[in-house]
Amino acid sequence: MAIKVVFAFDPQTDMQGSSSPTKVQVAGEFSDWKPVDLSNSGDTYKVEIALEPGKSYSYKYIVDDQWVLAESQRESR
Repeated sequence: MAIKVVFAFDPQTDMQGSSSPTKVQVAGEFSDWKPVDLSNSGDTYKVEIALEPGKSYSYKYIVDDQWVLAESQRESR
């Protein structure tokens, strides 16, 4: 049974204070590296994705068409 995982990106923390992006996406093994849009929720961008428990997934954020690794998530489980 899949569990819902929230991917959250905070530009102030994850991009060391750079300006607000116009588009944030996440892509990873769970989406065959196809970008999934995050919704702007105040200062943070978020999306909820159903994942299989007990598996590890590689992923990266795409911010205004640039692939980035969020500073707050250099290592994730």
